[in-house]
Amino acid sequence: MRLSLYRCADAFVFPSIKEEWGLVLLEAIASGLRVITANIAPFTEFLTEESALLVNPNSSKAIAQAMIKILNKNLTKKLIQNSASIPSQYSWQKSAQIHLNLYQKFLKK
Repeated sequence: MRLSLYRCADAFVFPSIKEEWGLVLLEAIASGLRVITANIAPFTEFLTEESALLVNPNSSKAIAQAMIKILNKNLTKKLIQNSASIPSQYSWQKSAQIHLNLYQKFLKK
């Protein structure tokens, strides 16, 4: 269901301030969408200004300006190209390996 919604969208606007991680952002990027999100961790841990429009999540004006800006076709092309490789860096296999490494590190202490 969510995948079909992503395919109908022109952009994904997610200025959340209470996220522990951005799985929905990875889904949107994997669906070929350009992204507007909050300029805060955890999003800035895997997104840059070259891969997404990062905005002040407490500023409706900044969010609205980004929504207008993201309609620019040249910007769209750049954001999609620069973010295309991000989802592959976060496979379930890689995630499991990272957790396994952390658990092993904790067990050694």
